[in-house]
Parts: sequence; structure tokens; C-alpha cells
Amino acid sequence: MVTHFKGRMMLLAALALATGCRDESDARLAWLAEQSIEAQARQNEEMARQSRQVAEASQALVEADAQARRELVETHASLQEGLHEERATLDERRDHLERDRREVARQRRTDPLIASAIMAVGVLLACIAPLALAGYVVYTANRPDSEADAMNELLVAEFVSEQPILLPRASPSPPQLAHPSPRSIAAPDQPDDDSDEE
Repeated sequence: MVTHFKGRMMLLAALALATGCRDESDARLAWLAEQSIEAQARQNEEMARQSRQVAEASQALVEADAQARRELVETHASLQEGLHEERATLDERRDHLERDRREVARQRRTDPLIASAIMAVGVLLACIAPLALAGYVVYTANRPDSEADAMNELLVAEFVSEQPILLPRASPSPPQLAHPSPRSIAAPDQPDDDSDEE
């Protein structure tokens, strides 16, 4: 616009020189100059208004940019905080998982050992039980027991006595069955010696 204004001013100056110094032309030239000055004033006012609008728009743009940057910084900070919390949660879960893994590994090592120990104790008890029973029987058999010994002697005396006191008398022996003599039983047919030789 400034270039356009300068062009008009030059045109007016050229017209003033070309027309000379006549009164009519001076009035006309003065009118043109006034018109040009008014147009220039309108253009200046329009440029000032546009400059104010540009300045206001620039100010609004700067404020919007500043607000956007603040929001970006806040968003970034909240995102970083969220990431930090999530990382902490993941670290905690990873540590918990690692503890569980170690516990399972420990159980895998100790469970077979415990099972082997239980099995060995069971086999040992199974082997010792008959020996303990045999030892108890030997111990009780060799232990002096006066009542049992007296009872045993009394029973033996009653059995061998011809006239028992406590036990009823034995009835006479039942008659024995007659057994055939070994000669009366025929031997099974034996093969002929002559048939064997052939």
C-alpha cells in the first residue's frame, strides 16, 4: 500500500508540472491533492486498524501458544508421572514373580528330597519292624517269668503223669485201624526187562 501511495504522489507531482500554474488547474490540482490526502488518511487509518488487528491476532497467537506449551508441559509431566508409577508397578510385579519363581525352584529341589527321605524312613521301618518283633519274641522267651514257668511245669507234670490231678483221665486209646501189610499191596506193573532191551 505504501508503494501504491508513493505512485499516486508521483503521478500528482507529474500532473502539476505538466499543467503549469494556471488558476483553474491550481484549484483542480488542490482538489486532487485534497482527495489524495484524504485517500492517504483513509489508507493510513485502514493500515493502523489492520496493524492493530495483526497485533491483537499476534498477541492472541502468542497467548494460545503459551497456553498450548503449558498444557504440553503439564501433559508431559503427567505422562512421565504415569510412566513412573507404571514402571514402579511393573518392577514390583517382576520382583513378586521372581520371588514366586525362587520359591517354586526351592520346592522343586526340596520336595524330591523330602519324598526320598520319607520313602527311606518307610523302608527302614519296614526292615526294622520284623527285627524288632523277633527281638521282642526272643526277649520275652528268655525273660524269667516265675508264674509262667510254674504253670508250664505243672502242665508238663500233668501231661506225663499216669494219674493227673487237674486234667481228666485220658480215655483208653481208641482201637487202631488195621493197616494192610506192605506185601499184600500189589506193586504196579513194572515193564519187562526184555522189552527194554529191544
